Amino acid sequence: MNNPDKEYTIKTAKTSEEVRKLIENGFEYVTEIDGTKLFRKRKCMHATEGERMKVRYRVHKFDINMTKDQRKLEQFLNSLEGEVEAIIPSVNPKYTVRGATATVDFLLIVEKSE
Repeated sequence: MNNPDKEYTIKTAKTSEEVRKLIENGFEYVTEIDGTKLFRKRKCMHATEGERMKVRYRVHKFDINMTKDQRKLEQFLNSLEGEVEAIIPSVNPKYTVRGATATVDFLLIVEKSE
C-alpha cells in the first residue's frame, strides 16, 4: 500500500482566512477533527515541499539489426535499472527503382533514473 505522507502534503486550518489561503494554493478539504480542518494537496512527482528532486536521464545508443537483434534488445532493456522513457529509432529511408524501404541502424533509448 502507498504511504499517503509521500503522496500528499497535509495542512491544517482553524480560521476562515487560513482556509481561504489553503484553497487558493490548491489544497482540498479532507475532514475536521476537534475544530481543526485538515487539507491535503497531491505532491508533484518531481518536487517536494521546499526542494526539487533531481530527475536524471541517460541516453543509450543501441546499434541494431532489426532482423537479428530482438533478443539482444530484450536483454538490454531488461538490464536497465531505471525506467525507459522513450525509444527513438534512427530511420534511414532508401529509395530504389523498385520503390522505397527503410532500415533502422540504431536506437536511442532514454532511461530515467533517480
